[in-house]
Amino acid sequence: MKITGRIAAALLTCAALFTTTVGTASAANLDEPRLKDIAMQIVSSAENSSLDWKSQFSYIEDIKDGRGYTAGIIGFCSGTGDMLDLVELYKTRKPGNVLEKYLPALRKVNGTSSHSGLD
Repeated sequence: MKITGRIAAALLTCAALFTTTVGTASAANLDEPRLKDIAMQIVSSAENSSLDWKSQFSYIEDIKDGRGYTAGIIGFCSGTGDMLDLVELYKTRKPGNVLEKYLPALRKVNGTSSHSGLD
């Protein structure tokens, strides 16, 4: 399932926020656009078999691996807690965002392959 529009844009923003705010002190070196692009290409190549990392942000589907929906450049999963962590972080950074309404459902499906409340 591909989700487009506002949800995809929100996932893009959320994933970008997560990748730029979570890391180590050495992450400051990725402020240089050329180095960030190389790093993101490496991640995208490993995770998505594509160097076009920008197009991966809007990706979301159930890949039938028992982890619910898999989304974004690094495959945040609705059933493993990492998508929940991401959306909770995004809520603290941008209160009232379009993904906030999914928090109750993400909490409910955590640890399962269910899509209940996310479709």
